[in-house]
Amino acid sequence: MLPPARPVTGLDTRGGGHRQRQRDLLMRELGLTAYEELHAWSVRQREQYWAWVVQRLGIHLQRNYGTLLDLTHGSEQPRWLVGAQLNIVRVVFAPQPSRRPSCFKRPTDRCRP
Repeated sequence: MLPPARPVTGLDTRGGGHRQRQRDLLMRELGLTAYEELHAWSVRQREQYWAWVVQRLGIHLQRNYGTLLDLTHGSEQPRWLVGAQLNIVRVVFAPQPSRRPSCFKRPTDRCRP
């Protein structure tokens, strides 16, 4: 049995900004017009919702998951991204074009923007 429905993290209407843009994007993709419809869909289609979230977050897995959500042992003991491997070093040190390069300096140097 799945736990009772509650607002899905990242989709609530209080967020604004980036959170709201992501919510609106998903609603357009699904052809939904109200947050309540999106919430109901995310509860009914839990695996589809979280697959979308993983894809939108840009989580680069070294090995993709075989099963997104395994509820074999009940909803109290879910297993997420079963079979996936994540190389945390690759994730942390991957180049991110949207960010300015870091400033590497000696303690006596000054970092200029």
